Amino acid sequence: MDLPISMVWKAYESLTKQRSDTLRWLLDTFNSSPVVKKKTFTSQEQHEGYRNSLCETVGRNGTKFGDLQLSAINRRMIRRYLYVAEKKVGANRHIQYMKAAWNWGNQRYSQVPEQNPCAKVTLNEEEARTRYVEDWEYALVKDIIYETTRSPYLATMMELAYLCRLRCSEVRDLKHSDIKDGLIQIIRGKKSNGELTRISPRLRAALDEAKSIHPSAPTPITGAYLLHSAKGLKISKNKFYSAWRRVMAKAVGEGITVKGKVLKLDEEFTFHDLKTRGVTNHTEHHSGHKSEKARQIYIRRLQEVDATECSLVTQLSNPSKKKDSRVNVSP
Repeated sequence: MDLPISMVWKAYESLTKQRSDTLRWLLDTFNSSPVVKKKTFTSQEQHEGYRNSLCETVGRNGTKFGDLQLSAINRRMIRRYLYVAEKKVGANRHIQYMKAAWNWGNQRYSQVPEQNPCAKVTLNEEEARTRYVEDWEYALVKDIIYETTRSPYLATMMELAYLCRLRCSEVRDLKHSDIKDGLIQIIRGKKSNGELTRISPRLRAALDEAKSIHPSAPTPITGAYLLHSAKGLKISKNKFYSAWRRVMAKAVGEGITVKGKVLKLDEEFTFHDLKTRGVTNHTEHHSGHKSEKARQIYIRRLQEVDATECSLVTQLSNPSKKKDSRVNVSP
């Protein structure tokens, strides 16, 4: 039986005791839609995190942002959300997500106002990240992992991220089936191009090290992941980042003693900085990005280039000479 959409939502509200015209309803509906469900698991996790941050933010009157009716949300509220946020770049991502959800909703549901409050709002200024991980910093963190933690897989992940120029999720997604005939198949997220990377001796050592961690683990449910837990399951995002934060805190705070001297980092670096290090040091700066502009973002070190080599052509000052008066002058 066909019913007007208004009656459907009234029935929904009576059953769930939830309004169907609030920001919380919109974001929940968007996250449950096929548009989001066809995205990678990592992207879906991000969407859920953005949803939680937006909905649980409490306004000056004590009302949660998620409980506001959509018709009551305006651009000034969005601007204030961006202004008071402790993490400015993170707040930008929240609003970009909310803008996409709103556009999706107002094409499908009459209770979503056509005017998107996120449209034309000036986002917080973002500075391009310039952190480059030096050789000694890379080696220092690996030593800390091997000597002071119970998570040796972190060092292996560092090598794979650097050598194959991978994001954290891409390293954790690698499977044994991706390795074949001296090549490793790289499947990148965020619509970047994949590739077949030739396995160098150093990459081979990293792959062998990965295989040596929990070698007797049972076959995982969803496929044989290259890096896995003792139960054969993929390394979870939360488990990884908890361990990574501990390593960074130790690298900056305590450091490590080498030949009687304490060495420590001056500042932390992110795991994603290892992909940047890999792109910067790669002979072709290959990162899988489709545009040159996106690729250049990952090159964070001044590049060495050759001097110009050409022949300079000059004109003799005597115009009376009829023969060709041009001469080559070596630079």
